[in-house]
Parts: sequence; C-alpha cells; structure tokens
Amino acid sequence: PGMLHGAVLRSPLAHARIVSIDASAALAHPKVHAVIAGKDLEARGMAWMPTMSDDVQAVLATDKVRFQG
Repeated sequence: PGMLHGAVLRSPLAHARIVSIDASAALAHPKVHAVIAGKDLEARGMAWMPTMSDDVQAVLATDKVRFQG
C-alpha cells in the first residue's frame, strides 16, 4: 500500500534513432503517475552514471538506441 511500481519499455530494435516518444496514452491512464524518458533525466542532469571502467553510461537512451531489449 502507498507504493509505486515501475516498468521499463525496451526497444524492439537493436539500432535506431529516437525521433519522439508519445506517452499520452500512458499518462491518460488513471493509475499512471509518471512517465520518465531519457530527455527528462538529461534535463535534470541525471542522464549519466559512472561505471567500473571510469567511463560513463547513459541511464536511459536519449537520441539513439544501441541495443535490443
């Protein structure tokens, strides 16, 4: 009770450009509280996370999908 659950929509394509994300149908559902996309994290300065190899990894894709699933 009182908790939210999350779900991740994974890309069906291994290599693709993200042109747009239309979340209007999801947001219209009464039980959906938020939809968070890569651009939302980017706007808040939270789009990247450090890795064990001293580089950075995108938390969510923003412009290009590089993996399927």
